[in-house]
Amino acid sequence: MLFDSPISFIPHGYCLSWSPMLVGLLAGSHLLIGLSYLSIPVALFFFARRHPELNQKLLFTLFTLFILGCGATHLIELVNIWVPFYRLDTFVLAGTALVSVVTAVLIWPITRQATQALHDVFQARREQAITTDELFETVMQLKQVNLKLDESERRFRMSVEYAPNGQATVDLNGRWLIVNQSLCKMLGYGEAELLQKTFQEITHPDDIERDLEHVKNLLAGRQVSYRMEKRYFCKSGAILHAQLDVALLRSPLGAPLHFIVQIQDISERINATIATENAERRFRRMIEDVKDYAIINLDINGLVSSWNEGARHIKGYQAHEIIGRHFSCFHQVEDIANNRPNAALKMAEENGHFQEEGLRIRKDGSVFWASVLITAIHDTDGTLLGYSKITRDLTERRHAEEVIAQANGLREAIMHAAPCSIIATDPDGVITSINPAAERMLWYASEDLVGKQTTMIIHDEHEVAARSKELSAKYKKKIETGFEAFVYEAREDVVEEHEWTYIRKNGSRLSVQLAVSALRDSNQKIIGFLSIAYDITQRKYREEYTRHVALHDDLTGLPNRALLKDRINVAIESAKRNHKKVGVMMLDLDHFKRINDTLGHHVGDELLKVVADRLVKALRKSDTAARMGGDEFVVVTPDMSDDKNADFIANTLVKAISAPIKIGMHELIVTPSIGVSCFPDDGEEANTLIKYADAAMYQTKASGRHGHQHFNAAAQAIVQRKLAMEADLRLAIAKNHLQVYYQPQVCLSTGKIIGVEALARWIDPVKGMISPELFIPVAEESGLIIELGNFVLRTACRDARILQERVGHPMIMAVNLSARQFRQETLVDTVSSIIAEARMDPAMLELEITEGVMMENDEKTRSRMQGLRDLGISLAVDDFGTGYSSLSYLTQFPITTLKIDRSFVDKINEGERDAAVVQAIIAMAYSLKTKVIAEGVETVEQLEFLQEHTCSAAQGFMFSKPMSMAELGQAFDQIQKSSTDSVMTSLHKVIARAA
Repeated sequence: MLFDSPISFIPHGYCLSWSPMLVGLLAGSHLLIGLSYLSIPVALFFFARRHPELNQKLLFTLFTLFILGCGATHLIELVNIWVPFYRLDTFVLAGTALVSVVTAVLIWPITRQATQALHDVFQARREQAITTDELFETVMQLKQVNLKLDESERRFRMSVEYAPNGQATVDLNGRWLIVNQSLCKMLGYGEAELLQKTFQEITHPDDIERDLEHVKNLLAGRQVSYRMEKRYFCKSGAILHAQLDVALLRSPLGAPLHFIVQIQDISERINATIATENAERRFRRMIEDVKDYAIINLDINGLVSSWNEGARHIKGYQAHEIIGRHFSCFHQVEDIANNRPNAALKMAEENGHFQEEGLRIRKDGSVFWASVLITAIHDTDGTLLGYSKITRDLTERRHAEEVIAQANGLREAIMHAAPCSIIATDPDGVITSINPAAERMLWYASEDLVGKQTTMIIHDEHEVAARSKELSAKYKKKIETGFEAFVYEAREDVVEEHEWTYIRKNGSRLSVQLAVSALRDSNQKIIGFLSIAYDITQRKYREEYTRHVALHDDLTGLPNRALLKDRINVAIESAKRNHKKVGVMMLDLDHFKRINDTLGHHVGDELLKVVADRLVKALRKSDTAARMGGDEFVVVTPDMSDDKNADFIANTLVKAISAPIKIGMHELIVTPSIGVSCFPDDGEEANTLIKYADAAMYQTKASGRHGHQHFNAAAQAIVQRKLAMEADLRLAIAKNHLQVYYQPQVCLSTGKIIGVEALARWIDPVKGMISPELFIPVAEESGLIIELGNFVLRTACRDARILQERVGHPMIMAVNLSARQFRQETLVDTVSSIIAEARMDPAMLELEITEGVMMENDEKTRSRMQGLRDLGISLAVDDFGTGYSSLSYLTQFPITTLKIDRSFVDKINEGERDAAVVQAIIAMAYSLKTKVIAEGVETVEQLEFLQEHTCSAAQGFMFSKPMSMAELGQAFDQIQKSSTDSVMTSLHKVIARAA
């Protein structure tokens, strides 16, 4: 028995206890083993709690008890070293053995499962490792795919974003999800604005139903995609015509996701289509409505298939009357007989078209000239479809051609007969034709010029260059010299005449008035130029003569007042630069009027010519001798060193003029009176120097004549008096101090007043009545005579109408016109205006001019006098007989009245000669059938003489002094009241009361 002996109950190996080190090792080992066993159940407990799905709770419990028993055994063994507890040890061991056996019994059945599970675990781990590698590889592949997808998506987005067409995605409800810039630009919306809208909101209402029908078909799977044309509303309200391509994107399972949309702007195409349709519509309408052309269509057999309004208008058929008939019905019988209609169709088919002009027949049988164009119409395969026939009525054109032919013939005739030069050139200036007048003017034959450059032959190159500069300055652009300068304005359609110079064949120069115009074709393209010129040599001579006359005296040829002032001004400017003096001398012939009165004006005129010639010969070339008028001359002596030069020249002139002069049978001796003024001593202006020289001349006359004097204080006083008089006269005119008095004119046969003469009177508030003999010369010299004369004329016309209303019948109003007034260019217009303003009958007005004015005998004098007569005004010659006129003057001018000067009337009873002159004037007046009025009648003897010789009328103190308008009115009142008193008595009574 193993346990029979007592030793067997002693623990195995405890004998070692007698070795302390071994005992300690044994105790430590039991402690560590026991504690380790005790920790295992704790781990199992937590494992079992974390894995409740394990279905082995009993096994886990037994195994836990087994482990606890093992641990307890080692701990009891540790205690037993020092205090043995054998009984406890025995029970623990027995319990542990029991648990171990039960556990072993229970664990064997599940060992196989555990082994399989362990195998499965290891297999799963191997498969997991493989799967992990595959998964890693798949992940890497997915990363590559994702990169490619990202790149593809980036490219897609870029292609969408920058596509020229609109690209978009739209959700199933129609809301925009993605839109590109092209679409935004098309519709005018910003991206954010468009994403807030549905496509229905911006679709034209007429297109929504059709669009939604396609969408339903897509969603139902009846369509994969669709294309349609539709209209969108842009943000601006404009309509966008678009072509829409739509596809539906579905998920892998087939569920619809969203729509892919492509939008193309087709507005231009649509608009072009609309424009084309409109154009075709207009063209068809135009074809239908056009009246000038008959446009018809024929089938292949020549039967009419269409008919426009022009065809009806030209041929006379209505459409229903002609459609279906053969077009040969428009041809004449002989054409049909010769098969010309069908031949025309054949030629059109072979050549594409047939064209001719010929006679055609209207419905009414009338024949007309027509232009016909037949065009064959083929399809794309070349098959003949029919013909288009266009007919135009040429009746008017043929008539126009005949007119043009006649006009061309007339033009050719005019060109050949025209007195002016006509030269035609091509656009480059090559002469294409000239007329006979140009040949005569230039002394060239036509063949010498045609084909030649004009600028090389008939134009002055210097004048062409000057013309180029002139036009360049005028138009502010460079105009090349040569032919372009010659025709530049014509090219711009500016046709203006200008002076030009032609060069004749012999090299001589010809002045012409030239106009150049452009010749254009129907397209306004210049095809040449036409130069028309006429010889102005005579006109140039006349103009030069006119300029000379305007600045020179007609009688003597000396410079006149206008040129004189210019010469003085030039001399003054030269003297200023050179510190010199200028002498101005006024020269008057002593007693010259006697020569005119006794020997006649022709002798006086010849004398003035001789004096002028002597003045010129006695002066230096730098000096100027001018005639002021009458017997007054002015001499200008420039560049004088001192006044002694003027004295020397004045003495020379006195000596030269005083020498005897032989005029015809008369030997005359005349002496001059000269007044001298000097620049700068006496004045610095031309008018001042002339005025002072004139004053000095009057001083010379006052000192005995026949000599000269310088301007001095006495002359200054004369000038001052004249200036004061002029100033006072200006003031008098401005303040209405001037009045018009009237002197009656009495009919010598009836004793009745037939008219009055208007006379200017100056009544100064301080000085009283100022004699006309004092202020009229001042008015003449200062130019105030025009203003004064107009005042008298205006007042007289107004009073004439008042006088007519007072006396009940018209009465002649005679008004004097000064020479200066008469020479005004506007005289006729001024008189007409004054008459209209006064509402006066022109027949009541009689204007008086002097013989001197009438004897100027130029065209302007005649024109003015006739202009006045055309107004209905009478014209009288005042102071007749004092001048040296001739009957030829009286017959050449429209004179109605002659007035005998008072100088003859005064001496009627003193000498036979004066009486004979008066008789002759009256007789001449009757011969000319003009009235004659005697002036200055103061005695009964004079009145009786005039009545005896049947003088028409008279005026003078014998009848009445000049009286105011008020006094004249009273006189007429007196005449009307007293039937017993004579006119003279009534007039004298009125004057007496006024006095």
